[in-house]
Amino acid sequence: SKEVVGGIVGMNGSSSSGINGTVSKSYNTGNVSAGSGSSKGGIAAYNSAGNITYCYYDSDKCSVYGAINNSNNEETVKGLTTAEMTGEEAVNNMQGFDFVNVWAATDGYPEFSVTPVFVSHALVLSGEIGVIFNVNLPRGLDTDSVYITYDIGKNGKAVQAIDEASLNRDGLYEFTCYVGAYRMADKITPTLHYYADGEEKSISGTLYSVEDYATYVIRYSDGYNDRVCDFCYYLLVYGYYSQQYLGRIHSFYVGDGANDKYAAVAEPDQLIDESTITMIKDESGRYSPYKSIDEDRISGISFSLDLESSTSLYLDIKVKNGAVPTSAKLEDGTQLSVTKRSKNVYRVTLEGIKASQLLDMYAIYVYEGENEIAYVNISPMSYVYLVLNSSSEQFAYPDIRRLVVALYVYAYYASQMI
Repeated sequence: SKEVVGGIVGMNGSSSSGINGTVSKSYNTGNVSAGSGSSKGGIAAYNSAGNITYCYYDSDKCSVYGAINNSNNEETVKGLTTAEMTGEEAVNNMQGFDFVNVWAATDGYPEFSVTPVFVSHALVLSGEIGVIFNVNLPRGLDTDSVYITYDIGKNGKAVQAIDEASLNRDGLYEFTCYVGAYRMADKITPTLHYYADGEEKSISGTLYSVEDYATYVIRYSDGYNDRVCDFCYYLLVYGYYSQQYLGRIHSFYVGDGANDKYAAVAEPDQLIDESTITMIKDESGRYSPYKSIDEDRISGISFSLDLESSTSLYLDIKVKNGAVPTSAKLEDGTQLSVTKRSKNVYRVTLEGIKASQLLDMYAIYVYEGENEIAYVNISPMSYVYLVLNSSSEQFAYPDIRRLVVALYVYAYYASQMI
């Protein structure tokens, strides 16, 4: 019978069946032989509806003339001599082969590289605050051993395992370093750790910060749509006021001095003024919280926010008559943690609220055993309402009022974009 034999594939694609095969960036170093009258090629014997690019065969070792039997050879699908396919000459002759991220030149034919490479970085646009580092992990690398560490500014550290990364459509692994709003200007140094040649090795990427990327988007706005540019601007405004407020209440300093704890987020071009505060005060009325409690078991509920990469909402429940809240959940059944804070205070935590979810209302049910003892309908923006409408001295400082307004505006632009 007639044979169809190729150095990489015999028949590629079939116009009758609609199957379109793709062969790319491959090579053949052996001979191809077949019976009399058979079709054969150094790369493929027959290519119908398929696509073959950047493929090479060793013409010194393969007696077949031609890369593909049934078609004219293209410039990037052809035979090369052994000398042209080995050592450093392969880099010059094997077009289409990525000798930076995928392949490595050796004393012989090219092999898959085992050295990871930081390829690019990007700003997190999924409603959290952070930087994405895109890493190429070569096929020859044992990816199970890979993890990444981050040095964040002067005093921050984080670790991320390979199973926490995601693989994007370009075949790159996305490792993400999340930071709190007050750390947007801190430089992040990523270091990738891996095993190769029987030992642990590491490679460091470029220092980068959330502020660097957001500022780049704003500066080169022609390459981005208005929603992205607005989001980046108000992200930085939020970071600036976070530093102003948190720096005061935690007594840390930002800037370039030796005693400064965090790098300073640049002052925004447009500071939040009293007219803006008044406008947001009026708008935030829609987020006035509602609560219903068992007055025999609960004497009061207060709430607060934790402004990290994503936002956490805390309900502090003051109990009486020996009450013990045992569980809490959202309306959709999502369970929330309940922890004891002091003798008569328990905390319910709703964590991981992304920027695109900050305008949402959350119905929270609190139970003692099977009995519902509290119902609260609340939003992170309820805190904005509380601060701007409170007469308490703790909320009279301009920095906290500007911070919650910045949070509100940031949340609005995030909801428009995500």
